[in-house]
Amino acid sequence: MQGAHESTRSRSRVAFGIAWPLALAVVVLSIFESIGASFWEGWTLYLGSAQGLANSYTNFLKHYAAFGSLAALALVVGLARLTSVPTCERALARLVACPRAPIVGAAMLIAFAFPALLRLLVMESGAVTDDESAYRFMGEVLATGRVAIPSPPGQAFFDRSLMINNGQLYAQYFVGWPALMVPGVLVGAPGLVNPLLLSLTVPAVYGLLTRAVSEGWARLGVALFVSAPMFLLGAATLMSHTSCTFALAWTLWFVARAREEGAPWWAHLGVGLAFSVAFFIRPTAALGVGAPALLWWFARSVRLGLRGFTAAALACAIPASLLGAAFFAVNKAQNGAYTKISYQAELAYRQVRAYKPKQVGDAQVVHNFRFDSAARVIDIQSNAVQRLNAALLGWPASSLLAAPLAGLRGLAGLLVASTLGFFAVHLFLADVGVDSFAPVHFFEVGLPLLLLVVIGLARLDGWVQAAYARRQRARARWLWARPDALVGALTVALLGVAAITYTPRRAEALGVLARATALPEKRARELGIHNAAIFVSGKFVQDCAAYPHHNYVFWPPSNDPALSRDLLWFNHMTIAKDRAHVDAYFRDRTGYLMIWDGCVPVFDELPPPGQGAALAGLLTARRRRFKRRSPRPWACPAPGWSLLTPLIVGEPRRADADAPVAYWPVDGASERVADVGGRGWDATLLAARPTEGPAGLPAIELGGEGPPGLVVERFLDMPSGSFSIELWLYQERDTPGRGALLRYDVDGEVALELRDTRALTIAVGPEQVYKTNVDLATGAWNQIVIVRDAEAGNLRVFGNTRVTAGPKSFTAVPELPPGGTLRIGPDGEDGARYAGRLAEVAIYDRALSRQEVRAHFLAIQCGL
Repeated sequence: MQGAHESTRSRSRVAFGIAWPLALAVVVLSIFESIGASFWEGWTLYLGSAQGLANSYTNFLKHYAAFGSLAALALVVGLARLTSVPTCERALARLVACPRAPIVGAAMLIAFAFPALLRLLVMESGAVTDDESAYRFMGEVLATGRVAIPSPPGQAFFDRSLMINNGQLYAQYFVGWPALMVPGVLVGAPGLVNPLLLSLTVPAVYGLLTRAVSEGWARLGVALFVSAPMFLLGAATLMSHTSCTFALAWTLWFVARAREEGAPWWAHLGVGLAFSVAFFIRPTAALGVGAPALLWWFARSVRLGLRGFTAAALACAIPASLLGAAFFAVNKAQNGAYTKISYQAELAYRQVRAYKPKQVGDAQVVHNFRFDSAARVIDIQSNAVQRLNAALLGWPASSLLAAPLAGLRGLAGLLVASTLGFFAVHLFLADVGVDSFAPVHFFEVGLPLLLLVVIGLARLDGWVQAAYARRQRARARWLWARPDALVGALTVALLGVAAITYTPRRAEALGVLARATALPEKRARELGIHNAAIFVSGKFVQDCAAYPHHNYVFWPPSNDPALSRDLLWFNHMTIAKDRAHVDAYFRDRTGYLMIWDGCVPVFDELPPPGQGAALAGLLTARRRRFKRRSPRPWACPAPGWSLLTPLIVGEPRRADADAPVAYWPVDGASERVADVGGRGWDATLLAARPTEGPAGLPAIELGGEGPPGLVVERFLDMPSGSFSIELWLYQERDTPGRGALLRYDVDGEVALELRDTRALTIAVGPEQVYKTNVDLATGAWNQIVIVRDAEAGNLRVFGNTRVTAGPKSFTAVPELPPGGTLRIGPDGEDGARYAGRLAEVAIYDRALSRQEVRAHFLAIQCGL
């Protein structure tokens, strides 16, 4: 009995020793997410910079490095201790002993499924840059057996960035990636080709790692590859980087295989084929990573003797010659000269047509390279390393620090040369590329860097195990855990922290970008627009509050070569020219003009010839209204991780939890809106209809014909001293008028007024008027809270938890006399009224604290 009791106590101690570090990691990550939710807009990254990191992303990385690393260290202790449990030891042994095929197959399935589902379900097949439309167009052109199509009539209607339209219409990019896309185009699923190629990269990565590290570390390295956010997110787009990485991975594998004793002839053929495919996709990336590999292959092949070297060289040269000839033939067919690439043709065409906002001079002859400043070189290269350090694996601690541990022997030496070669070839790049999912111009170097990180960690693990074996006490413990499991546990811990903290946030950001660019077509289909020719005025996608990341889609998507899609998109010239183009070439289609009104794409049918004056005037008005940039909303934290938010800002709660004098959760079900605050101040609802509010709550839509929306007569319980008024507003578009949002007047005299949706303004009495520094965000819900503190003698206005008008805004704040009339959505003096949605109106007889305002916000906006 005593032995059994001791055994139970021992197991309890072991379980507790494992559980508390894991629990500590959860607490640390919860603090991190709660801080973001409370003070940093839910760690919104505001991605979309092609130069330096956005301040918000930098701020996120600083906090993530501190809290994420601490959580990872706690996980290391727990996981290392877990490996000491006999059951876990046996499970790990079985995993290592498992045949290769199921391991590689599972990794391939993950590599395909994650980006495919992300693209279909989260991104809604939207693009993040104009490049994707150009690549898809070229895939469709190649599917017809051509490398260009004749320019359609009406040249200016088809001009796009990244496209040449000089009698032939084609994209500036090399045709390697569009050629690989052709099977997807033919089956109607071009977006699944990149996930498939990423999946097919897994065997090459696994094969390379098995030649450099143990079987266990090779499998862990494959896990790192299929969990690397940069590769997963890149494969969810139509960009060329995934396909180039696929070709370069197989180039490295074929070189490694060809260097082995008794290598078959097909290994040398594979070297030439894989490198040539990579070159046909992205030549500079292929040269940077692949040229050292070719030299490594050549150095081995020359030692095969004359006969062996000749056979190897011929096998390599056959596919290289065929694809090389195709490369020059495409240049000739597209650009009129064997050595003139399409990038040069696009620069020349841009200078002639002058259709882009930023023009290029005659001196710029190399696309996206600049040779004018050494400081620029240092800035771009350091910026690239900084971004890669975070984006490659998503670790809170620097993943690249493990790369130097790989050494220079064998495969590691080749990978170091490939890495340095890539940076050397790209030394004079003008920028690091859009950071929507990675520093795209440095994407392919992520492959050798990841392999170096795995080799470096494996070598570190070997050193730790060797040091452990030399210790006199074989049962010694570091951190009360197995020392020989610490490096593996560290790798798994960092992978886990990234998988639950970094990768989902980057994936959602990519989804937000893609959904924003897909909005025009989605909106057109919602309106029942089919078989249409749509002329786009201005930028195709606007930067709106509901989509807080900056996209790089400026132009309408390229149409298919046959101009047969249901919706065709064209540049807007003038209404008369648009109408004439439809009448001349698309008589069977309905013509529309698309322009953004606030954050809503509006489609107006083109009028008959000679009747476009009214539409032209409306077009000018809409352009003028959208000159300002829509403000950003407060984003929410990742679900489930803000466990400690109540300790920071108080328990997230609805407005009725803080005893309001009156609370109207408007639902539009009847003309009477019940006051659920308990004092019976029911409101009258006019000229409104039910709609959906924030977090699925009920709301009403205002702005119709007739009297104002919500009215409370003879409001005797209106607080006269300290008070707070809270409401939620949503507007889909900018409203030109300056009507009042909220008005409280007594005997016809205005005592308090909140007005002007374009620049939120508050008036206290007839003389004190203050314009706040915030606009109402269009395309998003806004929390507005007016707080008057009688003891402090000030009045504050909160917009989405930010103080937009503070204590110094007003010289004196008089008390509000009771018994007046409260109106929300009333007419202004100029006849304009607020047009939008209204929800969750509450009035308190005290001054709400900043923490209470945030608690209400998090409860409604984030559903916490």
